Amino acid sequence: MAASSRRTFLKSAGGAVGTLTLGAKSVRASRSRSEAEQPPAGASAEVVVVGAGAFGGWTALYLREMGFTVTLIDQYGPGNSRATSGGETRQIRAGYGDREIYTRWVLQAFDRWESRQHEWGRQLFFRTGQLTLARGWTAELTETRKTFDKLAVRYEVVRHDDLARRFPQMRTDDVDFGMYVSSTGVLKAREGCVAVANAFERQGGRFLIARTELGRRSGSTLEDVVLSTGQRVPAQTFVFACGPWLPKVFPSVMKDKLITPRRAVFFYGTPPGGGGSGHGYKHGIVLGEYVAHRVVGQDMSPELASTFALKAQTFSSRR
Repeated sequence: MAASSRRTFLKSAGGAVGTLTLGAKSVRASRSRSEAEQPPAGASAEVVVVGAGAFGGWTALYLREMGFTVTLIDQYGPGNSRATSGGETRQIRAGYGDREIYTRWVLQAFDRWESRQHEWGRQLFFRTGQLTLARGWTAELTETRKTFDKLAVRYEVVRHDDLARRFPQMRTDDVDFGMYVSSTGVLKAREGCVAVANAFERQGGRFLIARTELGRRSGSTLEDVVLSTGQRVPAQTFVFACGPWLPKVFPSVMKDKLITPRRAVFFYGTPPGGGGSGHGYKHGIVLGEYVAHRVVGQDMSPELASTFALKAQTFSSRR
C-alpha cells in the first residue's frame, strides 16, 4: 500500500490523525469531576494518554472534565521544540474547498478558543484575518466560497485595484483578486499546549514527563506502559497521540503508513499590535472532545464516526 499523508490518514484512521487507542477494559460511564479523584502515584488510571500535543492534551482534558481518572505523559513536555504542535503560532483558517466538515470544525473551534481564553484568563487566539491571493477562481476557491455561503462565513472578495491600495507592501501585479476572511487568525501554539496541560492538572489530572514504551500484555491487551524512570503506569485504556512518532512506537503496525511533510515558517517583523504567521493548526480543541468520547464508548456524532471509520485498505499488505 502506498504511504499516506497525515491529512489523508485523518480521513481513514479510527479516532484522529496521530492517535491510536488500546485498552484492557471498556471505560463507559461518564461521571462528574467530584466522583472521580485521581489515583495516587503507581495506582491504575482509567485512561493513560501518551503525547501532550494538540490531540493528546485536549483528549486528556476532556476526559478529565468528564470525570475519568487520567494520566497524561509526554517525553519532553507540552509545546516542546520537537513536537509537531509546538512553535510560536499556527494559522487557523476556515477555507477547505468542499470539505465542509473541516470548516464546521473551525467555526466550533473559534467559539471554544474564545471560551477557554475567558476561562483561563490568557489570550491565545488572535483574529488577524486571512487573505488568499488568486489569479482566478480555481475549483478549490469556488468550493470554498460555496461552503462559506452555506455556513454563513463572512468573507470579502477584494479586487486587484483595492488590493494594491489596501496592501501596498505586497506586489500584486499578477494577482486578479484576493479573498479576505476576517474571522480567522492565529493561535499561540506552544503556549496553547502548555495552557491545556495546566488546565488538565488544575482539574486533578496527573501529568508526567518521561519517555514511554509499551509494557506488559495479557494476550493482545496492553496492561501498562513503562517510563524511562522505570515506573510502570497501568490503565484500562491507552491513547497514543504521538503524531508522526507513531511509526516508532508501533513499527509493526504503522511503518510506512504516514508521511510527515517538512514545513518552513518565516516570521516577519510587524508594527506593534499586528502580525502572526504559521500553517494550518490542527482542530484539537474540537477533535479532542470527539476522541475522548470515543475512548469511553460514546458515539457523539455518526458523521464523524463515518469519517474516521478505519478503511479496510489502510493496513492492507503493500504490493
